[in-house]
Amino acid sequence: MLALLIIPYQFWLGFRLWQLQNEAAAIVTHVYEQRLATEEYPATLEGYTFNNPSLTSHFRYQTDGPECEFRVDYHVGTPTTSHSYCPSFGWSYYPD
Repeated sequence: MLALLIIPYQFWLGFRLWQLQNEAAAIVTHVYEQRLATEEYPATLEGYTFNNPSLTSHFRYQTDGPECEFRVDYHVGTPTTSHSYCPSFGWSYYPD
């Protein structure tokens, strides 16, 4: 009986992860395209149009990190676990 409650939520999280991964890849592409066009990374994502605007609150973009020229973070279920992209390290997951 418990599985009937847990499994649909896990499917939903898997679908949400897929959506977020696609959006994150599009954001990273946008950032690199801006770098090619202007010779610098954008300070914000202001010029980026989200494919799915309902995902906006799941993302964070930074350009002030000591180890990364820019960083894209997103979370799926809870903000305490996140997926990230940084040019120096590539894609990563925390906590991992």
